[in-house]
Amino acid sequence: IVVLDLSFNLIVNLKSSDFVNFRNSRLTWLNLGNNQLSHLDCGLFDYLPFLRFLFFENNFIRTIEKGCFAKLNNLLVINLNHISFKEINIENNLFQNINRNLRVLNLRRTSLDGLKYFHLSQILELDLSENHVPLNIYHQIPFKHATKLILSDIRLNKSLKFFNMNNNTRLAELDLSKNSIDYDTFYFLRSSLNLASLNLADTNLT
Repeated sequence: IVVLDLSFNLIVNLKSSDFVNFRNSRLTWLNLGNNQLSHLDCGLFDYLPFLRFLFFENNFIRTIEKGCFAKLNNLLVINLNHISFKEINIENNLFQNINRNLRVLNLRRTSLDGLKYFHLSQILELDLSENHVPLNIYHQIPFKHATKLILSDIRLNKSLKFFNMNNNTRLAELDLSKNSIDYDTFYFLRSSLNLASLNLADTNLT
């Protein structure tokens, strides 16, 4: 088995022994989204070292034990959408191992109050939509090297010029829908970036 989809079930608890039968497989894709998980044990994914795609969205996670992601050195994509980070006690180095190769990070509506847990220097696709992103962490958003940014409804205020996006040659898709955008910002985006796709729907553009 390479792909395992356990989404939209009633799973409340998982432990590493639940995946022991996959230790000799090359499971690379695991979807645990839309369950009732509240606790992630230390070593939960120890038997899944080849995992590259992991989906957790829409769970009720309150505790993530240190070492939970320790063996996920090959992870490329993680989806944590609709999980409240404010409700979780997070160790600063919790995501240390998955940060090495992570390329796609989805944090839609996560009550995000900081990006300090993730190394964004290698992230190519980032979704921060439906968060109130504080101004003091805008500089952490990887405008310079990302290829796709979804920043819909982050309570963006008018101007993007201070984001220092000039000379970005990689960003191809930018979603700023449901923010407050003025025409000067629109002109700046159009003239400064080589975008293939720009979403400015519902931005009160005048």
